[in-house]
Amino acid sequence: MRFAPLALAALLAAATTPLAAQDGAARGGPGGRRMMNPLAFDGPPATAEFAKIANLTEAQKPKYEALRKSYLTSTQAQRDSARALRETMRAAMQGGDRTAAQPSMERMRTLGTTLNERYEEFESELGFLLTKEQQARFDAWKEAERARRMEERRQRMGG
Repeated sequence: MRFAPLALAALLAAATTPLAAQDGAARGGPGGRRMMNPLAFDGPPATAEFAKIANLTEAQKPKYEALRKSYLTSTQAQRDSARALRETMRAAMQGGDRTAAQPSMERMRTLGTTLNERYEEFESELGFLLTKEQQARFDAWKEAERARRMEERRQRMGG
């Protein structure tokens, strides 16, 4: 029983490392921490877009929409809180007060972990719907989307 706290600490430490990120978009946070997966924050693609990405059949579309709606509904409060925190942090950083942004950063990390975990559950559920070919198409899209977002971020940050 006395090893349980050590095991929990090891699991928590592992969960915040880049190697623990299953999705490429969730890797590479500062200090070895996971960044919030943009799909966890924004939500999965709309059904029409996802149907094109993964080449869904007509029978799969309502099933995907139900999974997507469940994710969006169950994470609405966390995603709204993350948006508000992001704005608070941006305002503090633009004002040059990194110290004022610290409490929001800590809360954002907690929300990010929660959202990333819930998004991973969504993708796990999605795995039961997609064929191997469809999953490969989605994985390729995610990688391209991650690269696109990283490039946009580089451009915003000035190269």
